[in-house]
Amino acid sequence: MRVAIYSRVSTKDKRQEISNQVNRLRDSRLREGFAIVQGYADHDSGSKADRGEFQKMLRDAAAKKFDLVLFWALDRFTREGTLATLKYFEILRQALLMGTSDDMRVQPLRQDRRDNSHAARQSCP
Repeated sequence: MRVAIYSRVSTKDKRQEISNQVNRLRDSRLREGFAIVQGYADHDSGSKADRGEFQKMLRDAAAKKFDLVLFWALDRFTREGTLATLKYFEILRQALLMGTSDDMRVQPLRQDRRDNSHAARQSCP
């Protein structure tokens, strides 16, 4: 499975580093045999829709450049509110879903209990 990693730190948040998020996500998925094909990192507020790497990730998902998006925590993905978050998950669900919705169970957000990461992905029965 081709995996993309999205990470974000606020320009005001001095406690978080992009590398902390990426390394944990990458290492856990490589052990599972996933291929990390793309990384996206923003140094901007999650309340902004026009984050460059975030928008590039959405475009690349539509172009089917990967099958799964990983992000450290929901607040690293977006802080635009519930409606915007659901809109992004729907965009990713449609972009990453192959086949018909009748043939697949879609799991837009999954929490991995081992490393607290989240994933927007497709899930086949």
